[in-house]
Amino acid sequence: MITHRIFDDYSEEDFSLFAIHSNVEDHAMAFALNQALKLKLKRSRSDYDLNNLVSFPCFEWKDEVQDLNWHLLCNSGVSSGSQQMGNLFPDELTVNRHYLIPEFKDADYILRMELGMHEQAAVISNKILAISHVITAYSINTEKLKSKENLIF
Repeated sequence: MITHRIFDDYSEEDFSLFAIHSNVEDHAMAFALNQALKLKLKRSRSDYDLNNLVSFPCFEWKDEVQDLNWHLLCNSGVSSGSQQMGNLFPDELTVNRHYLIPEFKDADYILRMELGMHEQAAVISNKILAISHVITAYSINTEKLKSKENLIF
């Protein structure tokens, strides 16, 4: 009997990433990106859950004309829980900070563009840098990224 196996290799998914450093709220960043890049990012109905432990606020837009999906994600999220063992305050909640891309802990936001137009990465970075609230922004090389699986939706 012949056995067929289907391998879902999600690591081959093509997308571009941009790290954005800014101290503004997520909705203000989405608004600024909408104006600078002519996007229509809207808050998604549910946050992006990573392993059902941590949720990250997410804004998304599907560009039907160019067949592109855009996602703006906060790079940091918090999880809370109670520690039962060895805690001085047993009923106290603990809060842990987690990062969507731990290699870029300093980045506040991650802009993800599916089916990336890699040749326009410099143009997009320059438009993001022109936003007054942005401290710095740069393209992330997805081939060398260790936590790439965190960005597979």
